[in-house]
Amino acid sequence: MASLSIGADPGRSEKKSSAAGRPGSERLKGMGTIRSATTTNLTLSVPVTDWLALTGAAEFRVHGAQRGNTFHAGFDVAALDTDSDQITVGLKAHGGNQRYNALFFGVTPQQAQTSRFSAFEAKSGLHAYSLEAGWNHVLDRHWSITGGVEAMRMANRAAKSPIVEKRTGVSGFVGVNYQF
Repeated sequence: MASLSIGADPGRSEKKSSAAGRPGSERLKGMGTIRSATTTNLTLSVPVTDWLALTGAAEFRVHGAQRGNTFHAGFDVAALDTDSDQITVGLKAHGGNQRYNALFFGVTPQQAQTSRFSAFEAKSGLHAYSLEAGWNHVLDRHWSITGGVEAMRMANRAAKSPIVEKRTGVSGFVGVNYQF
């Protein structure tokens, strides 16, 4: 399976998160605002067996001169696959080019002078690993409920960035799907 889509990165503010959806924090005062960007997203999943798939994805900057490109690679395991329920577990490695990692994890000498962070050079390469789990429950031929959770651990040089407060973060989602 392969997919191509257009995405939007809201950027980041040095103020509190805005109602417009731009994440931010007062802790980032002096770091400047990361402007929003448009991305082209490419996703690929290659089945190896009926229960294992190799996965990869990349976000390429289309618009937004500051932002670089990011990628991930890993695998997904179908832990359960019935007519009404599908449960998957995945492990991924996340990385970015030098521009992406410098923007989100680096601190320039100028930013070090105007913020509370010391200068830090972020280079290209891996910046995190994640463990993911997802569940989809089919209610009928049109409706299903889906949910997932992801634990991400900062790694390598990005984990040492003065911007990174917590090396591990957990996020989740729940949704309702309607299929025509």
